[in-house]
Formats: sequence, C-alpha cells, structure tokens
Amino acid sequence: MTEIGNAEDKCCLLIFISLKEAIDTTTPTGVFMLTVFGAVAQLERDYIKDRQREGISIAVSEGKYKGHKAIEVPKLWGKYYKMYKENTIKAVDVMKILELKKLHFIN
Repeated sequence: MTEIGNAEDKCCLLIFISLKEAIDTTTPTGVFMLTVFGAVAQLERDYIKDRQREGISIAVSEGKYKGHKAIEVPKLWGKYYKMYKENTIKAVDVMKILELKKLHFIN
C-alpha cells in the first residue's frame, strides 16, 4: 500500500488497482511499477526542460528571444493587493477590477 501524507500524519492510504495495466499498489510489484512510471515521467520532463533551456539560450544568442514583455503595474495595485492580503477581497476580484491575467497576479 502506498501511504499518502507527511511523517506526522500516516493515517491515509491510497490503493490503486489498474485492471488494464495489471498494476496493484497493494503488492510490492505494483508499487515498483508505479515508482518506475513516475521516474520515467520525471526523467522525460527534465529532458524537455533541458531542451527548452538550450533552445532559449540559442535564440537569445541569435537575438531572436528577448523574454516576456514587462507589464505596467496598475495604478491601484497597492490598494487592492493590501486588501487581498488582509482577506477582504478575493484574488479573482482583484484580477477582474485591475484587468489582470491570472499569470500576472502574484500572491
């Protein structure tokens, strides 16, 4: 069985059984297979990030990539951000009022 939670809270268990792939996390083999799949997925993600970094580096050296364009800080940012931090307004409302995209709103 795969335990989910932190060191202090070992009460939650996750059991995964896939009939199609014959993976059962109640067995050592199933846990091993799930671990291998996770490791392969992480390896592939790391390869993708490395290739992306290399591509950006080449583009920067050729003058083709200059990064993200800086956005102008809204005039009322300080007021609404303070309200957000004090929990008097939700982030979604701040983004709507200041016409910000989710990517531009920083907690």
